Amino acid sequence: MITRLVGPGVFIAALVLAAGCAKKPEPRLPVRVVTTPEIAATGLAAHLGSVFRAQNHTAVDVVSVAEGAIIDEARHGTADVVITNDPAVAATLRGAGLVRLASTVASDEYLIAGPSRNPAHVSRSGDAVEAFRRIFTRRQRFCSFVDVPAVHEREQRIWSAASIQPEKDHHYQQCKGEAVAALRKAALAGAYAVVDRATFDSVRPPRFESLVRGGPMLANDVMILLIEKPKRSKDADWFLEWTMSYRGLDAIDNYRVDGHKAFYTQR
Repeated sequence: MITRLVGPGVFIAALVLAAGCAKKPEPRLPVRVVTTPEIAATGLAAHLGSVFRAQNHTAVDVVSVAEGAIIDEARHGTADVVITNDPAVAATLRGAGLVRLASTVASDEYLIAGPSRNPAHVSRSGDAVEAFRRIFTRRQRFCSFVDVPAVHEREQRIWSAASIQPEKDHHYQQCKGEAVAALRKAALAGAYAVVDRATFDSVRPPRFESLVRGGPMLANDVMILLIEKPKRSKDADWFLEWTMSYRGLDAIDNYRVDGHKAFYTQR
C-alpha cells in the first residue's frame, strides 16, 4: 500500500475550502422605522434614528408613509417600528395583534391662546369644544393658522366637534404664514388661536396667554410601537428600548427646530 503525505499547501487549501463552505452569518438589516407624514415633517423620527445610529453604530431607515400604508407595512412584516401621533393608527395595530410593546415618549400638545383680558372667558370652559363655543357665540376674533397643516387640521376638528361653521362669522380670520408668524399676528389682533405648545413657548407674545390646555381634543402624544412579527430584529427591540431610556428621552428633549424646543418628554 502506498501512503501519500499531505503537504502543508494542500492542508491550507482544505481549510480555506471548509471556511468558504461554512454558513455565512446573515447581514444585519437596518431597523425600518415607519412614521406618518406629519411626524416626518417635524424631523423627530429622523433625529432619533440619527442619534441612535451615532451612539450604537446600528443603521436605521426612517420612512414616511400614509396612515393606511402603516397598517399594511405592519401586517406584511416590512415595518419594525412605528412612530405615530394618531391614536386610531395605534388602536388598529393593537386590535390586529401587531404590537409587541408600545410607549408614549413625547408630546407637543395644542393649546388655546388668547388676549390676557380674555373677553370670551374661555378659561372657565371645561374643554376645547366649550371654549370654541364661547368664542363663537360672543363674536370674538379668532385667528386660523391656515398655512400650518397640523395646527389647522386640529382647529377644524374642534370646530366640527362643536358643530360650528366658523366661516359664517366675520370675526373669524386667516392668519397666513408659518406658526411663529401666525401666532404674532393673532397676538397683535387680540384674537384667539389654536397653537402648538412648542411654538407658544418659543414666542410668548406680550399680553397674550395660554388659556385652555389638556383634554383629548388638544392632546398630541407621540407613540412608539414595536411591531410583532415572526422574525423580529433584535436591533428593532434595541431601538425601542433605547428610545424609552434616558438616552432616547434626552435626544427628544434636546431636539430643536429653528432653535426652539420641539417636543416634551413625559418623565
